[in-house]
Amino acid sequence: DAYYLMYSIAPAAGEGCVVAATRYDSEIQNQERDVYLVGLGPDGLITSTEVDSTAINTILLYPNPGDNKIMIDTDSKKFTFKLYNPTGKKILQSSNQKTIDVSRLEAGMYFYRVISQGEIIGSGKWVKQ
Repeated sequence: DAYYLMYSIAPAAGEGCVVAATRYDSEIQNQERDVYLVGLGPDGLITSTEVDSTAINTILLYPNPGDNKIMIDTDSKKFTFKLYNPTGKKILQSSNQKTIDVSRLEAGMYFYRVISQGEIIGSGKWVKQ
């Protein structure tokens, strides 16, 4: 009677991830945004639907799409930002900078990782206009 459309997924510390989705209920014809905590095993299969919410690292990378700067909002004091081109080649790396100059990059799609204390606390796709 309902379907879900996932629009964001982020890693949680340890095993698991946070999934943000929109739920459409056909009976009441209502859309709601929900957040789900999903535990994943090393094979990528769901092992639980409850993860310790205190283990979740929050990170916000914006604007996306953007142009000359990437802003990183995180609670982590020490982190490394890595930006990759579509073929997986690392083209930029910075440490503990919350504003990153990307004016020299060509327009297109890139992938990023934010790492803190040896763990990926954020990853995703970033588009330069």
